[in-house]
Amino acid sequence: MKDLNWIVVSYGKVKEIAELFDVTAAMVSKALRGKSSTKLADKIRYAAINNYGGQKMQLVSTRGNNENSL
Repeated sequence: MKDLNWIVVSYGKVKEIAELFDVTAAMVSKALRGKSSTKLADKIRYAAINNYGGQKMQLVSTRGNNENSL
């Protein structure tokens, strides 16, 4: 199974973070979803958690895993 670590922020915060770092909202979304592993993405994740109330969420994919099926 693949672990997915996401950071969730409140509505409108992605746009604020994008303006702060002068990047697109898509870049912020990629950083918060863990799909970008640059120093800038690390800064975006840090700011989201510490300055914008972001919450870390760990999602576990069950795709292709029959352990939980009835």
